[in-house]
Amino acid sequence: MTKKGGPSIEDLAKRRLDGSCEEMKHLLSNIATVILAGGKGQRLMPLTKYRAKPAVPLKGSLRLIDVSIEAARRVSLGPVFLATQYQEESILRHLKHRGIHRKLQVLSGHEVGGYQGTSDVIRKNSFLLRQCGAEYFLILSGDQIHNLDIPSFITRAQKQNRPCCVSSIPVSERDAPRFGILKQSPEGRIQQFHEKPADKELLRSLRSFSQSSKKPFLGSMGIYLFKKNSLIHLLDQHPFLDFGQEVIPHYVKEGIASTVMHPGHWKDIGTIPYYFETLLRLYPRRSFPLCRTKNTVFLEEHHARQTVVGRHCHLSNVIVDVGVHIGHHVHLECPPNYPDIDTPSISTRNGVVIVKQNAHLEDGFTLPQ
Repeated sequence: MTKKGGPSIEDLAKRRLDGSCEEMKHLLSNIATVILAGGKGQRLMPLTKYRAKPAVPLKGSLRLIDVSIEAARRVSLGPVFLATQYQEESILRHLKHRGIHRKLQVLSGHEVGGYQGTSDVIRKNSFLLRQCGAEYFLILSGDQIHNLDIPSFITRAQKQNRPCCVSSIPVSERDAPRFGILKQSPEGRIQQFHEKPADKELLRSLRSFSQSSKKPFLGSMGIYLFKKNSLIHLLDQHPFLDFGQEVIPHYVKEGIASTVMHPGHWKDIGTIPYYFETLLRLYPRRSFPLCRTKNTVFLEEHHARQTVVGRHCHLSNVIVDVGVHIGHHVHLECPPNYPDIDTPSISTRNGVVIVKQNAHLEDGFTLPQ
């Protein structure tokens, strides 16, 4: 993905690997990448009813999972593992369509009794991962948009020489309760870490920058670098299931966790409003004869039938899922303070209308009053 006005992560990766940078190539060959793509995405319903969260459309034929896959393929010369679980067929079908399914090793949760959390992926595949030959695990999320310079992150993390390193970004006070918030020492060691803190007094103690700063906190991006043997040994000794809730706090308590701050772009597509905002920036506008569309996105999938829109329709702040038929004189726009609703054909979330996959809206359809 490209940050407006800046290079893409692919460009950054190429820049690091071009030329005679043998040291960097050797460094990256010792990295095994694990992409976590098993998320259900409950807050993105109904878009995730028939697809995993990492499989939601991003732009054209691209899916959210492609961001991390391309980042890993560009900069990780070691093995790349993809952990799947919920609606995994939606991801595997997409990978086959792109022709890259054989370049990744899938770690299906259904084959190991199901994953109970993020770090449970490592535990339940520890025998396989021990044999991969890498010295480090790079943990990426399959449902984020970012332009992290991964080679730089890995290099700086290894210079700190701690078994755990967290990539972090500045975050605002409004967004802080959505993140794992950390506080670091001048040399980058994490001194405090709290997952999604809501208490105002606690938040005040976690400020990393001046009170006048628009983003006074440091938040975890959910991207980690672990020394492989350290992480596997830890999970052998403790029943930890989640990186943010248990693993990272343990390393912080032991004084052996560090952070590297990312100054660029990062976005967690966790809710319909955040997802819609991203789609409006990425998707080209489509128009239909004799119809008025404003802030309307038509999702695309290679296997789905074409969406059909009738005449004299009004669509505003709408996500149209794939395979939809919209009749004539259909009016879709949430009035002010319209509640969140769910019907067989549409849902509304925070003023955004979602037309569900394969829905058929009859002529003259309007939102329930």
